[in-house]
Amino acid sequence: MTNAMRDRAIEHVLLDLLCFDLGAERFAIPLSSVDEIVDACDIESARNTGGALGVLRVRGELLPVYDATHVLQSPRVNRQPLALILPSANTFVAVLVDGAEAAPQVSLDGLRTPPALISADRVLDGVLRVGARWVGLIHPNAFVDALTLDVGFAARSETGNHGR
Repeated sequence: MTNAMRDRAIEHVLLDLLCFDLGAERFAIPLSSVDEIVDACDIESARNTGGALGVLRVRGELLPVYDATHVLQSPRVNRQPLALILPSANTFVAVLVDGAEAAPQVSLDGLRTPPALISADRVLDGVLRVGARWVGLIHPNAFVDALTLDVGFAARSETGNHGR
């Protein structure tokens, strides 16, 4: 298969997305990468959470809770957030968002990757029009890595421990 044929095949991919809001910004993540969406009003404080805000009890398990505002550069505004439950390397993590809704069978034909919007960490795969709004399409693995690694790096920076 030539590159042009492969590119045309990718353009016609339909994907079920979960669109979520952080403040005025909207993002989307493949729905297949979201395990569950839960109410996040009962975050418990915990020690040694590796930079997480605390923990959330989901189906009897304690999951670390992360705030995506530092990774996605958009503040949360809802005082009663939802948590997206996403798989990580060892377990699951909860990520706070303002709101979420499914967007079934979205065509990736219009996916754009403007260099100014795409960061070097590859959290965003591009921007895409879903309904009437532009959304940032998130790469799930890079997103979870950025949440857990960035916070861990920030904690080491604050203590002066830089992996030595």
